[in-house]
Amino acid sequence: MADTDVSPAFSLLVQSYLSKKGLSGSTFAKLVDADQTYMSRCLSARRYPPEDLEPWADVLDLKGEERERFLEEGYLTRTHPYIVSFVERQRKELDKLRRGKQH
Repeated sequence: MADTDVSPAFSLLVQSYLSKKGLSGSTFAKLVDADQTYMSRCLSARRYPPEDLEPWADVLDLKGEERERFLEEGYLTRTHPYIVSFVERQRKELDKLRRGKQH
């Protein structure tokens, strides 16, 4: 897949965490030792994030389920859209099941 196929979902997620932490994209780029141009393109969904997203999760201080979801979303950016759609459908089904158990 070309970088033009990048879904904006992960970049929006990263931007929301940056906002919560009060970090700019350029500061985040420095903290994760990434080129600022590359980071800018990742944050605008014009480039894929790196394959190893652990340093990003570390800098954002993500833990537990929040960290796992962040990493999963990042890895899905490199996944064929059909598979991403399948994963999203499965998540919705799991959410329905979980809500059913709460009642």
